Amino acid sequence: MGAKDLMINNTGTIITYMVMDVDFESAVENMAVAHSNAVKTVLEAVVNSIQSCRHDERSHSITVKLLSFNTTIDGKKSTIIDGFQITDDGEGFTEENYSSFKTIGSRLKKLEFGCKGVGRLTWLKVFSTVKVESTYTVNNESFRREFTFTLKDKGVKGGDTPIKLGNKCAPKTVITVEGCMPGYKDDIQTSVKSLTSKIADHCISFFLDKKKSVPTIYVTHGEEQETVNQIWESAVTAADQGSFSVKGFDFNLTHVKFYKNFGLDNGISLCADGLEVQPIKKFDYDLEDEEQHKFRYRCFISGDLLNSTVNQSRDGFSIGMSARTLEQYDKPSIDEIIDGVVPICEDYLKVYSDSHKDRCIKRLKKFIDTDVGKSFSSVLKYDPEVMMAVKPDMKDSELHKLMSDRMQKLESELLFTPTLNKNPKTDTSEAVERRMNLIKDVQKDELTKM
Repeated sequence: MGAKDLMINNTGTIITYMVMDVDFESAVENMAVAHSNAVKTVLEAVVNSIQSCRHDERSHSITVKLLSFNTTIDGKKSTIIDGFQITDDGEGFTEENYSSFKTIGSRLKKLEFGCKGVGRLTWLKVFSTVKVESTYTVNNESFRREFTFTLKDKGVKGGDTPIKLGNKCAPKTVITVEGCMPGYKDDIQTSVKSLTSKIADHCISFFLDKKKSVPTIYVTHGEEQETVNQIWESAVTAADQGSFSVKGFDFNLTHVKFYKNFGLDNGISLCADGLEVQPIKKFDYDLEDEEQHKFRYRCFISGDLLNSTVNQSRDGFSIGMSARTLEQYDKPSIDEIIDGVVPICEDYLKVYSDSHKDRCIKRLKKFIDTDVGKSFSSVLKYDPEVMMAVKPDMKDSELHKLMSDRMQKLESELLFTPTLNKNPKTDTSEAVERRMNLIKDVQKDELTKM
């Protein structure tokens, strides 16, 4: 039963109302974390640290440490990851931030960062133990606050009374998530390099924001260390901006070229409140710039509609992929947004995709000129879509299989397509001529095999 409280309205009448309690365990239980998003719970903790460092202009740093089991049966150090430790020198758990942490659905960071106030609940879906140690400064006085975040004790235990420190101390917050739940053990196994890449992917919006610098982010495990910022600086060129509209809703887009593999496919990313939510793979071809340096391309889409319809788990949107309801009818679906931006992306990539097509054509023609390739001339002539499957670096054996499959498709067309002159709907001079020419050319290709 919730606590009772009193309120006096403008007529002087006393009104009793009930303050609603929150079933914390149920709130966590109702949070959905896909196995593929297990590490994303740690990435969200990194985002929180970045946001904590954005309250002043100092240079900041964040360290993400991979935690292993202490030892194996034979006494050697284990490589099995069981948790993570995120350390930052940001604002820390002041009274305001601590109160916000204890409030499910807190709106403290809603206006500035678009946060839902529930992301930390996912930590308890993946890890059994969360510990927080935070040293912070208020009015030139330093305090230390320690607490645990758990399914018991209504979520937070031990942090209500911070300790006042005798001397002014540098701010530092350490969040430790460990004791991975059995169902997610395999999903959090990662390496320093892999996690560094994932953080760079997830925090792209912060790096693209030129108004504020990003803290230096380190990822460590034992003696091994990588720096997220260095990977970003060496991999990404200047981003190009643009915009478009669908059904009266405005969207902003950012074209980014990656010169190292961030684990990203060429494609489109739908974002909400500055963070990637839903990646969509598109543009399945190799890309090279004017100096023949290979790169990958991603278009990031943002807008008020996406900010307002992102779900609590931040892995999708309530507007849906394609299905429409009466309530959603006046809003574009995800598919409609993608359909609206694809032509813009293709236009941006045209100079690079045309170059790719030229290399594919040269590679296929070189194969056709070989003794083995000559028997597939009709495929090149009658099946232009074959070019979509060709890669510039394909081996002869790979091209032979591809062309053999396409030749079989042409032969099936000849064998199983009804006789044209018995079907008035298809009995046209152009269709008849194509069929006759196809028969002749396939026969010629067969002769070249002898």
